[in-house]
Amino acid sequence: MPEKQDRYIPPLILDNPFRKLEKSPLTFIGKYLKPGMAVADIGSGPGYFTVKLSSLVGPEGTVTALDPDEKTVERLRMKMVNLHIGNVRILVSSGSHIPGVESNSMDYVFSHLMICCMSEHKKALDEMMRILKPGAMAFVSVTRTLPGKDPRNVYREEWDRILQDFHAVEKGATMTYRWAVLQK
Repeated sequence: MPEKQDRYIPPLILDNPFRKLEKSPLTFIGKYLKPGMAVADIGSGPGYFTVKLSSLVGPEGTVTALDPDEKTVERLRMKMVNLHIGNVRILVSSGSHIPGVESNSMDYVFSHLMICCMSEHKKALDEMMRILKPGAMAFVSVTRTLPGKDPRNVYREEWDRILQDFHAVEKGATMTYRWAVLQK
């Protein structure tokens, strides 16, 4: 379950239409996603990207959406029902411990701005790599932060270490976040 220090963002903010003003991470990963894939959306929130991922993998693919906040997950469940989306499986859990997802079972992992809300960054990254199939890829992004001491933030030095510890196929930054496509 989530650590007490983990930060939860209210669903209203996560589903806010103003997010469209931010450069979508889907512009970086669309070329990696194919119909029929099994994708994990780690830190799915109320499903802002889950809906889009579901569409990209099509009815023959699956999306496993995972979030630790019960209220947010309930909103996601309602959204899937209202939109008649049937290829999404929803789990309530922290990204640092993902029960219910087998090792080496996912074709792609999507984790947008999730680890920078957690206190256990390494555990979350290790879990992402555990569930990925050999050779599969993950999109990981973190908020660009100002200097400080919040242990949940991923500061530049830690981000650089993450990129050294994993094989970064692609990497970049927008005005608000850093991102990388990592390969197992």
